[in-house]
Amino acid sequence: MMKEMNIASNFINNFNVMLLVFYVYLVCFGGFCLLGKFFQKFSPYFNTAVKLFKQGMITLVMFNIFNFAFSAGVHLKYSNQDEQLHGFSSFLIILTFLIIIAFTASIQFTSDKPFG
Repeated sequence: MMKEMNIASNFINNFNVMLLVFYVYLVCFGGFCLLGKFFQKFSPYFNTAVKLFKQGMITLVMFNIFNFAFSAGVHLKYSNQDEQLHGFSSFLIILTFLIIIAFTASIQFTSDKPFG
């Protein structure tokens, strides 16, 4: 059935491009936020970076949450532990899930001032 739908049993094969976009966005704008927080030279850009970071991550999380859930479910149910990237895929599932939870909690419990 999975071959008919052209779905791989490995998490990385199903969620590869958007997962890469998710992590690149996280690293880039997270880095800008850290630069603005710790270096005075970049502090004028801190509020803009935080605003763009929050808005972009909300979009990425909402857009990809069903893709993540489907790919993780397929991986956990059908993946073979003998596959080459099984361990790395399982690690990425856990890491991505924790990042989504941490991001959602940070949006929920941080000030609304630099958002929107």
